[in-house]
Amino acid sequence: MKLNLDKLMSFGFEKRGGVFVFSKFIGDNQLEMTVSVQENGELNTKVVDDAFGYEYTLHLVDSAVGSFVGQVRKEYSELLTKIYTTCYDKEYHKYPQTQEIVDAVYEKYGVLPEHPFEDDNETAVFRRKDNQKWFFIKMNVPPQKIGLDGTDLLEVINLKIDPEELNMIVDNENYFRAYHMNKKMWATLVLDGRLSTQEVLKRIDDSYNLVATKKKGRLK
Repeated sequence: MKLNLDKLMSFGFEKRGGVFVFSKFIGDNQLEMTVSVQENGELNTKVVDDAFGYEYTLHLVDSAVGSFVGQVRKEYSELLTKIYTTCYDKEYHKYPQTQEIVDAVYEKYGVLPEHPFEDDNETAVFRRKDNQKWFFIKMNVPPQKIGLDGTDLLEVINLKIDPEELNMIVDNENYFRAYHMNKKMWATLVLDGRLSTQEVLKRIDDSYNLVATKKKGRLK
């Protein structure tokens, strides 16, 4: 997805320096949700309890339950989705499944694809916001690069998988040793529907967690 600045301003964002900002009250007007968008398309959010002035984060905790947090989570997701679909222009993807994956990753993590390589609009990386590490990368590759036949380029993603599990699941039909990356810890998946979108998203979630910064244990 590519940010459209004209659409962003029409949506109601205000430019503050090099950042575009939009705020809305959610959760029965008890919380103020602020969305900040950089000119490169990077998006960040913050939800603040207006009465007490502290940041509210329960909507980001999967295990948090209750009618209020459920309402906040729903309104939070709906606003992000509306901004995503209204203010960003869709990029071309070879397979429909790829767009499903990109949309789902944005809805869950608020992460948009980055194109870090000059003159290459096909290769896109997806980073965790907290440590900027890639949790998957999308690219187009010749089928021979991963041991398949054919002449048409394949749209694939590389993602991180636990090495022991990777050894068990690589079958060179659905899971392949990663193209152009560490083959002991990264796998290549083709986004042509051979794996269900649900399974691919589960693998992306696992990769997201695997590249998280490890917390140091307490010294005893």
